[in-house]
Amino acid sequence: MNDLIQYLDRDTNVLLIVTLAAQKPQTKPFNKENENATYEHISSLCKKKGINLYISHFANTINDTAVLSWRFQHGTWRMTELPASEITVSYADLPQNFPEANELRNLLVRHGVFCINDLQMSDALTDKVLTYDLFPDLIPPTFDTSIPHLGTRLLADSFHTDLRTDKIILKPRYGERGKGIEVIDFLEVDSARVRNMEGYIVQPIMDSDSGIPELGVSGRHDLRMLMYNGEIMDFFVRVAPDNNFICNQSHGGRIAYFPLHDLPERFRKVAQEVDQSLSQYMPRYYSIDVGVGRSGKLWVYELNTMPGIVWNAAGTDKERYYGMHKSIVNAIIIGMKQTAITR
Repeated sequence: MNDLIQYLDRDTNVLLIVTLAAQKPQTKPFNKENENATYEHISSLCKKKGINLYISHFANTINDTAVLSWRFQHGTWRMTELPASEITVSYADLPQNFPEANELRNLLVRHGVFCINDLQMSDALTDKVLTYDLFPDLIPPTFDTSIPHLGTRLLADSFHTDLRTDKIILKPRYGERGKGIEVIDFLEVDSARVRNMEGYIVQPIMDSDSGIPELGVSGRHDLRMLMYNGEIMDFFVRVAPDNNFICNQSHGGRIAYFPLHDLPERFRKVAQEVDQSLSQYMPRYYSIDVGVGRSGKLWVYELNTMPGIVWNAAGTDKERYYGMHKSIVNAIIIGMKQTAITR
């Protein structure tokens, strides 16, 4: 135990891989000031615990030995080359469909770096087909565009009254932040264009236009719950613009915030069901996006292993993120402890 306390008392280097970060040398890790300010806050929380936090993008591996990173120190950002041998823990977004991400993943594994979230969990939740295989009763049928007889398979599995097959969601299999999403007609599913879209999936549309009555939410929506080791840290609702099926802010969606105690019990039950399937991974930090179908059934759209933690440009919602930032630091400390025990 004394060895563990001594290990945790010394400064520890933690690498945080963020897909928003720069992929080239520059003064600060992010191009937007609210992003820099958010990670300055997380860095300060880490420093109080004796943790040196380094920020980078997965494409910034240098000569298979180090990572071009930024550290917030003495009130300013400093760019440095962080040797992999000096990293203890990584909170990493390493999507397996990018060669650069796999290069960094292999580098971290070779050096015994403890990864948050566990790479097996990250892979399962980043790959929308694998996520569907984990939760087939909660997620609308999800198929890679390369499978034979795609249209027939989609129709056969989309028999629930909540699911629409006249319009189909087409999106990247490993996508995030609403990028690359299209709504297409069913007749396009077996077209050459869709069949040749490598790394994409199709799903029937779950029409959530009935809203969430308990919260006074009308129209198409998704409700995001932020999870930390089985606990719901916070939630908010994204509402799609009129005549649109996509709720992401990048597609014009708006966010509605509520106190945590207002979260309806039926959503808490879905969160518990999902988390029980992931309970073998510790620590775990992720989000669950849920929508309500016309029948009242709750459907999971997707799960994210690195949910957004950046406050808005005006900084008016900072306090909502403080708890999330603290939970990330707690996850890092748990990772440090687990690393210490195995060394």
